[in-house]
Amino acid sequence: MNTCLYQSTAEALQQLKSRGCKFEFEREPARLYCAVLSLRLDAGEFIVDEVYRFKHPFQKNDSLVYAISSSMGIKGTVKDEYGLYSKNMTLEMAKKLLMHLPGEMMFDKVKDSQSKW
Repeated sequence: MNTCLYQSTAEALQQLKSRGCKFEFEREPARLYCAVLSLRLDAGEFIVDEVYRFKHPFQKNDSLVYAISSSMGIKGTVKDEYGLYSKNMTLEMAKKLLMHLPGEMMFDKVKDSQSKW
């Protein structure tokens, strides 16, 4: 995971777009969705190429920017949140995205999800 290359999520998204990550995806609980392409990708249909984390000192969530590529050759970005108020996701999607975070963050995420039960 990269933490220092860009100063903001906007800068990261702009630079990734200039490097070929043309499409913006949203994370749904079980897949990624690109409105422009009207395309949904399941966890097995994309790989995470890069991850950038942005800490916000006065907010409960940090921002994450993922650079992804699909098995069809489509490159894009996903902007997500990490923290108390992040959206729900399936176990398969969590494994795909969260495996790129440092170990202590993954452990915190598992603890957070278990405390909701």
